[in-house]
Amino acid sequence: MKLKEALKIIKENSKKSKGYMIELVRFNKDKLEIDCFPDKESEELIKTEQKAWELAEQFAKATGNKYSSIRVVDENYNDINEYKEKLKPPKY
Repeated sequence: MKLKEALKIIKENSKKSKGYMIELVRFNKDKLEIDCFPDKESEELIKTEQKAWELAEQFAKATGNKYSSIRVVDENYNDINEYKEKLKPPKY
């Protein structure tokens, strides 16, 4: 297969995200609480993965240990690859 063909297949089959959100997970007494921002139902999603990671990092620094996990997810709440190396993986 030629490289040009392979790149065409990759492009045709790559998932294009409609935007990104920051997912927040914390324990509140005995309950696990999950929240996201921006609110998918009422706000525009973050346009780029890079901007989402920047906001996630700023939020993590601003909140200290309040959340057990802060990560970037797509519009369907799927984890963005390699989040473990980028920020704060879940602690259960």
